[in-house]
Amino acid sequence: MATKDNVLSSEAIAGFAEQGYVHLPQAFDRAAALAIQDAVWSQMQAAGIDRGDRSTWPAGAWRGVKDNPELERGIGAPRLCGAINQLLGPGNWRVPSRWGGYLISFPQGDIDDWTLTSDNWHWDDTLINHFDIGTTGLFILTLLSEIPAHGGGTLLVAGSHRLTEQYFRRLAPADQQLKQKPLKERFAQSQPWLAELTGQTSPVANRTHRFMAETSEVDGVPVKVIEVIGAPGDAYLCHPAIYHAASPNHAQWPRFMRVKGLLKHT
Repeated sequence: MATKDNVLSSEAIAGFAEQGYVHLPQAFDRAAALAIQDAVWSQMQAAGIDRGDRSTWPAGAWRGVKDNPELERGIGAPRLCGAINQLLGPGNWRVPSRWGGYLISFPQGDIDDWTLTSDNWHWDDTLINHFDIGTTGLFILTLLSEIPAHGGGTLLVAGSHRLTEQYFRRLAPADQQLKQKPLKERFAQSQPWLAELTGQTSPVANRTHRFMAETSEVDGVPVKVIEVIGAPGDAYLCHPAIYHAASPNHAQWPRFMRVKGLLKHT
């Protein structure tokens, strides 16, 4: 495995510990990202979705991508692998043969109509073990297209991994046997800010500003919602316990990303 050393600065690593994510520009080659996007477009063309004809575009998500070795080329670049080494430790992970599922969404509204969702805020079950909630791996988003603000980038609650960790540490022994669904439901109701974010309370005035422009302190942790934005070849390396949600694409062009849950091994 080829890696680069010192990809992340000490400030970036400290930011990961504090915020639960780090944005890595040019994690892999832009041309590789666009080549993967082109290959996906070829599959969509076969399904009747024409790149140059918006009338053929579906609204919202498209989930028809078929695995192909061609779609894996170039993502595991030395810069991305070097950053993963710094966060997980050399020898604690393996370069995956597949860099995760596809998050493809087509435009479904005007940019001015975008609002912050209250739906489906969660952590990823496969990366969470509430008896060992530390950095057991990474939740990795790789960008295959330009993603502007309100362009369908995943929503992350900066700092939320610390809330999730505190929540699991405080579970009573009986609650530690609960399934993920009731644990998530209780978490969403565990703090007023979380209940407001997830729509468990009366609607919040100026919701987008409330959660995305203002930093709030919840149980001693500064939190704020951020959008994944960036360019083809960028990556977001996230703590496995980060709270996140899908976001509608209100830009002019489809959003192409991949998502990978990468577990540590011993």
